Amino acid sequence: MTHQQDASQLVGLHNDLEKACRSLSYSKILSFADKVLALFPDDDYANKCKAVALVHLERFEDCLDFIRKKKLSECVMPKAYCEYRLNRLDDALKTIKNSGLENPGLLELQAQILYRKEEFENSYDCYKTLTKTFKDDYEDERFTNIVAIAAALAEMQQKTRSPEYKPALFETDFNIACYHVGRKEYSKALKFLKKAEDLCRDSFNDDPNTTEDQIDQETAPIRSGDPSLMAVAANNLICINREQNVFDTKKRIKAIAVESLKHKLFRFQRTAMLFNQGLFYLQAGQLEACRAKVKAVLEEDPNCVPGLLLNAAYLTRIKQLPQAIKILEAYCQSPAYSESPVFGKGEGRLLVPLYLLHLHLLR
Repeated sequence: MTHQQDASQLVGLHNDLEKACRSLSYSKILSFADKVLALFPDDDYANKCKAVALVHLERFEDCLDFIRKKKLSECVMPKAYCEYRLNRLDDALKTIKNSGLENPGLLELQAQILYRKEEFENSYDCYKTLTKTFKDDYEDERFTNIVAIAAALAEMQQKTRSPEYKPALFETDFNIACYHVGRKEYSKALKFLKKAEDLCRDSFNDDPNTTEDQIDQETAPIRSGDPSLMAVAANNLICINREQNVFDTKKRIKAIAVESLKHKLFRFQRTAMLFNQGLFYLQAGQLEACRAKVKAVLEEDPNCVPGLLLNAAYLTRIKQLPQAIKILEAYCQSPAYSESPVFGKGEGRLLVPLYLLHLHLLR
């Protein structure tokens, strides 16, 4: 085939690929990109189209393999996003930083990665840089995410990054409600939750074809939430039930023991859930199950005081009092004891020496 024939064939294939791109038909984009690459393996346009199509088809591992095989160093965003979706957060952050690029998409992804890594201060600063540097159609979404970070700081680190409230999206009011929950301002939280639901409903008022069932489906996340929020609710019911309703509590424990929830919950949430399960098993006399939960809590956070106390209680129950005392004494002498507040503002730290004193009195 002559060079002229090659060029003519490539133009025709590119035209087909461009049509698929305009229609946003990612399976067709993938098919036409493969046709181009079968004849022209180094075609830059087809390589990029294939990488993006694989992302949209949620074939993240295939996309990473393709980028590595073709050595597509310019496909920073697809590579980092795939790593993010596969929960390889450190790899994703490294990909972004090593690229040396700074654009809204990469900064936004970096902020999301930092949020997932629970580096809330850094994520907050990243979003602030975005809002100051770039002005586009996504400002409301960014403000909503800033509020979510402020809520996480209030809930998990008792730090106040007070967001300036401005009506944007119903998700904004939902996140403002979460912020007030973190500050234990529950009446304010209820007010914003109600406002979020009203805004969500109002957004459908102009569409006569929307049914009440569809509206309820859209507003459901505000009321009950996705599986991770349902897991939190199940955990709270475990706390309420304790050993009073053993069958229901076991059902709740099973509901929150789904592996897929692991990456949708923060560490403090996972730790709290494991602790509550362990406490239930201790109270129910299921000591082997309790031991397994204690181990899981301390794997999540070796300095988790509730976990250490639960471990001491478990050891006491199985007649290993000296070992329980040894564990708590070691913690009281560690830097973590003076650095970490426990149940909120720091008063929980007193529970360790008090329980240690109790154990000494039992000897």
